[in-house]
Amino acid sequence: MKFALFVFLFVLTFSAWSQALLSDGIPHPYYAKQDQGENEVMSINDGMAALQLRLEMIRRAEKTIEVEYFIFNADLAGKIILRELVRAAERGVKVRILIDKSKPIFVFNEYYVKAISKYGIEVRYYNKAPLVRISTVQFRNHRKLITIDDKEAMTGGRNIGDDYFDLSDHFNFHDTDIYVRGPIVKIMRESFDAYFEHKISERIKLPEETNKNFEEKTAEASAFLEETPEETAAR
Repeated sequence: MKFALFVFLFVLTFSAWSQALLSDGIPHPYYAKQDQGENEVMSINDGMAALQLRLEMIRRAEKTIEVEYFIFNADLAGKIILRELVRAAERGVKVRILIDKSKPIFVFNEYYVKAISKYGIEVRYYNKAPLVRISTVQFRNHRKLITIDDKEAMTGGRNIGDDYFDLSDHFNFHDTDIYVRGPIVKIMRESFDAYFEHKISERIKLPEETNKNFEEKTAEASAFLEETPEETAAR
């Protein structure tokens, strides 16, 4: 009993110690660094308006798009946004996506990543720590951010999912986004870079045919990128 308690305390202490080492290199939030002139700021309170503005931003992109979310669901909202990102990539825009890999809510698996990788879209997962790492597994990234060409950005409370954009027939969150234009956008993008390039963000190994469910999961992910009547109606 004493030995088991010792092992448990050792694992807990080591996990906390490794957590501290891991978090040392994480950059401070972008809002703590802003000192470069004026910015245009607008509050977005309506879910449908928030989704529409994201689509308009993506369509305006000419060079780069950075996307960072805690939740990116494979539902109607996720489909609409992801297909818009694919269109941007097809016209030559560099698209990068960072998604938190929290096991209880994570759905954007490697098969979706593989489906969009052929368009040049790069995806990384934030903190893939297994559940046995008691402290580190809860070191999550709740940031929500999309930046376009270092010119415009949106942050706030909304993740990517139907219930954040008034598309759910069960319940919808009453949330707020902040749309920004101005010099702070470059700082926000640099903050994204720091998280995207940090060692805690996983470089994804794409699935191969050795997986027994490979064909089914690959087909499901590929179908997610196809237009459907439901998506057309929602648009």
